Amino acid sequence: MALNGRLRQGPAPGLEAAAEAARFDSATNRWTLHVTEEQMQSMARAFFLERLGGSIAPANRFARTYGVTCPPRPIDFIPTALRGEADAS
Repeated sequence: MALNGRLRQGPAPGLEAAAEAARFDSATNRWTLHVTEEQMQSMARAFFLERLGGSIAPANRFARTYGVTCPPRPIDFIPTALRGEADAS
């Protein structure tokens, strides 16, 4: 969230407030964070960006626990809108 102004796609609306409202449960040694689906996708993207910086563990753990990932596009990816044009050439 600190990089919000430098990113093309910033965090989902309300994510910062949700993070500030998170509570730590010392009995389970876990944070409790209540987010929407859009905010969860935004968190997955943040972990993906962190993975690009060299730390893959948080992204893997988030994907295993919640089943939400932000995978990169394949190198040969062609957007759906352009697929007809690519076939016509």
